[in-house]
Amino acid sequence: ANFMISSCGKTFSATGWQVGWAVGPSSLIGPVQQVLPQVQFCACSLAQDALARALPQADGPYEDEDGEVWDDYYVYLRERYRSKRDLLAKALEEAGFDVPDYGGGGGGGGFGCVWCEWNLAR
Repeated sequence: ANFMISSCGKTFSATGWQVGWAVGPSSLIGPVQQVLPQVQFCACSLAQDALARALPQADGPYEDEDGEVWDDYYVYLRERYRSKRDLLAKALEEAGFDVPDYGGGGGGGGFGCVWCEWNLAR
């Protein structure tokens, strides 16, 4: 089953907004809703409104800081993170670390960092 947890801070580089979301099957969302009252606090309505306006716009064409136009913001963000992941993986490999190969597919970069940290702690 697919499950995603994200936030304005992660997706739109809007740290401090404290507005996020979880998307997935009800069997996974239910436990999240049970924990939420223990960790949730009130985000200001301005941040909530800004996110509500940003999400639909992110689905349209996106022009980055260099003037390159992407199909949408999420394609741009995925490629940006992929290039950073690849740069870090190369540096770790050159320093003698084993770095998992994710087959060039999207995602997995965060798991690579956790994996490296876990192996260093052993």
